[in-house]
Amino acid sequence: MKALSEAECPNEDVRSVFLFCCFTDRAQCDVRELTSGQIRDGWVNYQRRKTQQTTSIAIPPKVLADLALLGDADALVFPDLPGPRHVGSVLTKWAQRAGVIQNVTFHVARHTFATMPITHGVDIYNVSKLMGHASVHVTQVYAKVIDRKKYEAMQDLPEL
Repeated sequence: MKALSEAECPNEDVRSVFLFCCFTDRAQCDVRELTSGQIRDGWVNYQRRKTQQTTSIAIPPKVLADLALLGDADALVFPDLPGPRHVGSVLTKWAQRAGVIQNVTFHVARHTFATMPITHGVDIYNVSKLMGHASVHVTQVYAKVIDRKKYEAMQDLPEL
């Protein structure tokens, strides 16, 4: 995510939306419908289209500052986001410029959202609720990713 945020993106709208999703867990279909009225006092409140789960997520101040919220509650926050195919093409080019080997899709933003709080000590139950998962079992896959990272980190320690 750091490499992407520092690299030039071919489309600023795609960049803004992708980074927003990394911090707010919005799926592409949900973020396309995001209105200014869904953001109140630093929180985004929405119902996931896929699961119909309603959730509220605090938006980090830096991310909130980058949003161009309009006075009209029905105004789309990201009205100029291109269609899904074009977005995919932009994400691929952006990842290449950033030196990211992984295939970057909008769903990667959701995985990023899941792993960041777990990495920083947020318990899996709360991450599950933030993601709108019906069961904590669905969220446990992200904990396994973090366990693998911990193992890899320990392997990199110098020998005595």
